[in-house]
Amino acid sequence: PWQGKPALVRRWNADASWIVTEGTCSYCACVLKTNAELADMFAEWLLCPCCATRYQFEGKRLSGPARVDLASIPFTVTSNRALRIG
Repeated sequence: PWQGKPALVRRWNADASWIVTEGTCSYCACVLKTNAELADMFAEWLLCPCCATRYQFEGKRLSGPARVDLASIPFTVTSNRALRIG
């Protein structure tokens, strides 16, 4: 968690680039579902189970009632196996 909210951490590419975003919908604040939770291993988006807003993993809103992208969370890479969030 970051500031009381879930944080989503995803490795963007093999060059060790990372993306860290808030894990709650920008419209209704529900916790987002990932593709593993949706049982669709080919999905490249997150879904709000309450309002059906879809987001790309990097936080961009794709569809639904939300009008704001997910907030990025600042982070620092501290080693090849760790990040410091915030």
